[in-house]
Amino acid sequence: MILYHGTMSSHREAIEREGLQPRAVTKRRSNWKGAIRSKRGFVYLTDAYPVYFALAAAKGRDDLLIAKVEVDETHLYPDEDFIAYAMSCGQASVDPADHQPLWQESLTRNGVACTPSISAERILDCRVICRKSIQVILATGGDAQPTPLNYRVMGGFYRRCIERLFEGGSDAALEEAKRYWSQRA
Repeated sequence: MILYHGTMSSHREAIEREGLQPRAVTKRRSNWKGAIRSKRGFVYLTDAYPVYFALAAAKGRDDLLIAKVEVDETHLYPDEDFIAYAMSCGQASVDPADHQPLWQESLTRNGVACTPSISAERILDCRVICRKSIQVILATGGDAQPTPLNYRVMGGFYRRCIERLFEGGSDAALEEAKRYWSQRA
């Protein structure tokens, strides 16, 4: 399965060398400010929101990095936020490992799942979005909210923009966004 990971461009060399490793290995701080805490032992992947997550990770003047990865579905777990939404519990201590069978629901309904790691061999490609490219960042989901409702309404649009980013670069992603919005005007 092809999914994406958003982070800051300064991590590119390490990602290409070591793959995507969880915070428990890298010792990095969490960049997630949501009510539900992300787990240190997982790497978070999405089919629609990598720019949003890259923007949350990028600090200062760092550019955004979107990694396209191939992940084995048997290694996927649901995102904590999805579990909390699905259970209507709002618990800050939800653990994906306790709910692995829900990974597909998490991805289908919220666009986010997690995995313990992604090896360097499974990193298919990386794209950098310049921090100054505000139009591209916004057009590809930088201002999105990864919630079930947003995903239901906008997920397909974000997916198409990210696919175009990898097919033809930032200009192609921006053109996809312009085409989408001109059809709705």
